[in-house]
Amino acid sequence: MPDNIPSILLSALLSAIIFLLILTAGMDFILMFLCVIPLLAAGLGKNPKMALQAGALATVPIAVITGSVAAIAMFFLLFALPSWYICHMAMRYYDIKISPTLPAVRLWYPVGLITLYLAIYAITLMAVITAVMAAQDQSIPQLLAQPAENAISTLNNDYDIQVDISAQNFSFILSSVSIWLWCIFLVFYTWITNRSLAKRNIAKRPNISITIFSIPHWLLTLIGICALASLIGSESMKFLGKTSLVALLIPYFFQGLAILHYEMRNWPNKRVFLFFIYFAIILLLWPALAISGIGLWNHIKILNKHLSSGGTSSKS
Repeated sequence: MPDNIPSILLSALLSAIIFLLILTAGMDFILMFLCVIPLLAAGLGKNPKMALQAGALATVPIAVITGSVAAIAMFFLLFALPSWYICHMAMRYYDIKISPTLPAVRLWYPVGLITLYLAIYAITLMAVITAVMAAQDQSIPQLLAQPAENAISTLNNDYDIQVDISAQNFSFILSSVSIWLWCIFLVFYTWITNRSLAKRNIAKRPNISITIFSIPHWLLTLIGICALASLIGSESMKFLGKTSLVALLIPYFFQGLAILHYEMRNWPNKRVFLFFIYFAIILLLWPALAISGIGLWNHIKILNKHLSSGGTSSKS
């Protein structure tokens, strides 16, 4: 522990400086994800606990300079805590001995499965916020209604982009897209950080690649519950149900990407096709849902085969 103190202090300081610079300068929220790089570097390069320790320590200068509970909560809950979780799960593995004469094969915890629990974590945060606001006779749709109306007005008037959608539906889309981007950017910066560490031969895990993974069957049940909640209940319950339903498609998106990469592995122009797929996702966003459909359909087929063989849906 004493040997790691300088690294923890440096990671905490760098993370806090990046976060405060972007926050005080009023820069784009997406740039705030840069603050996770020092935390991920400590967690993936040395010990996952260091990411949590550095994240907790970074809240001190944030508290001193901003004096804002909201800023501290944003940093710790949206960046520091998820960074530690990613590092903690990414370092998990088990060795399989295939033959007495051959070395054991090391299987690392799948990155796609990490995204599932990140999505559930985001849904849990939204549920807590919904409960707190309900106690104050408010709701997330009401809170986002005015900003949504302002955004729609800006698109219509300043950019000549006609948006024919209600403020409530726009709020739902905004919340869902925010969760997706939050999860994708965390995974993206994890990949970048680990790749940089690997080039310097100090990464604990060889790579952070997206591969086909086993999705627990209970996720389909959870999706069904969210779909039901989106149809019944109060305004807040419907909003939370719809947002949760879309958020739970995130692991299917990564599964769909892994399937596409696998199916295209022998294509002569594989990189060209993949480039256009990723370009369409970045430009239009909605193709991401189509790719999620590939992962979802694959899961349904696996579950159907599992049930046909006499298994139960509670097993993964």
